[in-house]
Amino acid sequence: MRLDTRRATRRDAAHTAMLNVALRIASVGCAITAIAATATGCGSASKVGPSASKRAHDGPLVYEISTEPQRPATATQLAERLPDGTTRRLPRLPGGARHPAWSPDRTRIAFVRGLANAAYEINRVLTGRQLPRARTEIDTADAAGRDVRRLVSDCPATPGCLFDALPAWAPDGRISFLRFYGPVHSVRQPYEHQQYASRVELLTIPASGGRPATIRRWDADLQPWDGAPRWSPDGRHIVVALGSFAHPNKHSMLATALFVLDAAGGAARRITPWDLGAGYPDWSPDGSQIAFASEGGHSPSLYVVRADGTRLRKLVQGDTRSSVGALQQPAWSPDGGRIAFAAQPRPTSSYRISQLDLFTVNSDGSQLRRVTTTDAYESAPAWGPN
Repeated sequence: MRLDTRRATRRDAAHTAMLNVALRIASVGCAITAIAATATGCGSASKVGPSASKRAHDGPLVYEISTEPQRPATATQLAERLPDGTTRRLPRLPGGARHPAWSPDRTRIAFVRGLANAAYEINRVLTGRQLPRARTEIDTADAAGRDVRRLVSDCPATPGCLFDALPAWAPDGRISFLRFYGPVHSVRQPYEHQQYASRVELLTIPASGGRPATIRRWDADLQPWDGAPRWSPDGRHIVVALGSFAHPNKHSMLATALFVLDAAGGAARRITPWDLGAGYPDWSPDGSQIAFASEGGHSPSLYVVRADGTRLRKLVQGDTRSSVGALQQPAWSPDGGRIAFAAQPRPTSSYRISQLDLFTVNSDGSQLRRVTTTDAYESAPAWGPN
């Protein structure tokens, strides 16, 4: 998206603010309603090529698709785009399905049920209403979307629990997820309204079921914001985007950065600067790089960086010239050659949100391609087996 801030009216800035952050909320990155003022910039960007052919990626993409803003949960279901370019809906699930994540052997998918759909969340943010407490559960299914097994469903019975979200598989077969606790806190400034949980916990549970174990806890200020914590391929580290109000910049009072944690405990190490606005991290299959989305300067971009914070590179910058805006949720292909992500296909300074589609780009930033073209909200891509 592009907004010339030198000529923008205060109303334009506010509308653009709602658009950018509503799209962030649609992924339940922070999972709590947020309205933050943002003004977008622009720069050099990859051009979008034609829709991807059967050689555009090396396995099916499972993703979430939502179409009805007024229906809180059931309107979001899982779909799959096959390597030959065809798409199909996975079996419809009561309570909807969000945040798909493949097991290490690519035989099962973890996902969330009962969480408000992306279109509904965007609608509530744009109309200034809070999201209700959700009766969520973490489930798994086979690669065809069948053989559904309930894994975690104790949030409603847990004091203070708002909802569970954002599952991810560890290499050893455990499943991690985030649990958000109330009450919700609010911070207000002109053109900016952020709401965040009192506490967020990172828990793990065996894929066969059992009692969740807490491996990390964050309190009010520094806590997970955009995207799921992701395990390194060797299982030794976890990368997570943390948000903080202690590092405001000229664009926002909230800043986000990537941190690498020792999975066995110990201190977290920040690997991106606060002003870059990093979120939605994902490890490359060989563990050498991390892809992430950035809102630094409020021109949403796709970056990669080494796990030690070196060799930061921009792959895609979203603006009207590249026809990609509100870029988020990158996911590496199994062979490491491509990165899929969700984005708005027609970036605009208007607060009206048309759709989210899926795109892919080579890991060197070349061959940016749009791979879905519907009018729905398609997001949270996850690569399947080759």
